[in-house]
Amino acid sequence: SVSLQIIQNEPLVFNMNKGLALTLLSNLIKNAILHNRPDGTVTISLSEKQLTIRNSGSEKPLDPDFVFNRFARHSTNENSTGLGLAIVKSISSNYNLYIRHSFNGEHIFSITFP
Repeated sequence: SVSLQIIQNEPLVFNMNKGLALTLLSNLIKNAILHNRPDGTVTISLSEKQLTIRNSGSEKPLDPDFVFNRFARHSTNENSTGLGLAIVKSISSNYNLYIRHSFNGEHIFSITFP
């Protein structure tokens, strides 16, 4: 099981295509859950200009030069196509959003809105 926490510090308002917004969010949240450890945590934080999704997945950082590439697979999960984060990056780029991955013992995906 995975523990999910949502923290909304401030409302985040941004206009975008509903289908693309759903794809962007579902890919990030699905990855945070699927690539987590047993009894792990997922934290989704919202502020006026930023969405952050953290998970307690693998104890190793992902390669920052590779993480958003198509067909990049960061686990041995046979159901992974390696396309989810590439799609997230593409949608983000289309809307001039800045996405990055960082690691501090947790995997952190942050999207900064203009």
